[in-house]
Amino acid sequence: AGVSLAPTSVGIALKLLHESNALHLPFGQTVMTAAFVDDVLSLILFSVLFSLGGPMDFMTFLPLILGCIFMVVTIIAAVTVFPKFLEFVFHMIPEDKPDAKLTRHDEVLWVVMFATLLAYA
Repeated sequence: AGVSLAPTSVGIALKLLHESNALHLPFGQTVMTAAFVDDVLSLILFSVLFSLGGPMDFMTFLPLILGCIFMVVTIIAAVTVFPKFLEFVFHMIPEDKPDAKLTRHDEVLWVVMFATLLAYA
């Protein structure tokens, strides 16, 4: 029953941090990162919990192991690979509407995030 209460409400935290103008601060980024990590770990725990109904073998814990490996690889890529990749992409795609509410680089970031989501799925 405790696993069902583990996920945080990222939407509420995002809205509160945005309204208090703290989303761009290191504190706000830390809170959002912790909320996302907590949600991913909760999903991993859900998958382990639902697989406990059968026999206990290596396959029972495979989702947990793969989820932890995925998180470590993603954290390393977010710090080392993605900044260089985005710099390259922004260099290749010029910002042709810098004063717009939704800039060209914002659109590119959305496409990159959506592609990352599809790769994860």
